Amino acid sequence: MTDSNSRPEPIADASIWVWLWLPLPVVISAELAGLYARQWHTKDTPEWEASMAWYQTWFVGEISIIELGTALVLLCACIMAVRCLVPPANREPCQLFPWLVIMSLGSVYFFGEEISWGQHLVGWSTPEWYTDATGNRQDETNLHNISSWFNQKPRHLFQAWVLIGGVIVPLYARLRGTPISHPDRIMYWFWPTSVATFIAALAILVRVPEWVADGLQKAGRDPLYDWLTAAPPAELQEFCLGVFLLVYFCSIHRRLQTR
Repeated sequence: MTDSNSRPEPIADASIWVWLWLPLPVVISAELAGLYARQWHTKDTPEWEASMAWYQTWFVGEISIIELGTALVLLCACIMAVRCLVPPANREPCQLFPWLVIMSLGSVYFFGEEISWGQHLVGWSTPEWYTDATGNRQDETNLHNISSWFNQKPRHLFQAWVLIGGVIVPLYARLRGTPISHPDRIMYWFWPTSVATFIAALAILVRVPEWVADGLQKAGRDPLYDWLTAAPPAELQEFCLGVFLLVYFCSIHRRLQTR
């Protein structure tokens, strides 16, 4: 029997560094495209309107590169979540199974809401009875536009977990020079490992320009607003959070396989 107080044997983590850098080109491309569309031509000219229409279609719309990319990585995250729950990967401690189920269901919800459960891809019209019954603010077949309990509240909890578990806990463990926890304990599997630190930090940082821009706008410095919000910060953050989930499940799956 393994002594829970002894130093654990190292368990191989996921070799997924490529996924960690995937969001960076997307974020940079969106920022550059946004700056081009907003600043290259004189505002309110036909050329400016054409470039903004191009940007809205490819980077901001519901079937834009960012939105479809988010849906794709979330679909992959859902697949990896299922792989963590079924043989031969189900070697997790018994306490981990409920957490994996919760995270798997949350990933499915995130994926479904991102595409309005297929509406953005298929293009059906939202039934009038659904709009009347739910009061959906954007006339879409989803739940996150109905109440903050389906949107902001779970989003804030998720973002807090990403910040604490993806950035603070791994950095604290690295500074201490010890593992997060023993592999026989639930906390070892609950928290993300350092392989997710980069994408977790990026998921938080992509919103910083928007926060700065809002502060400057309140201070009356509107000209800087377009520069700081060239790319859609909320959509970029959702993309990064989707990649974070994929990295998290890949990490758990890899560690379970080598346990």
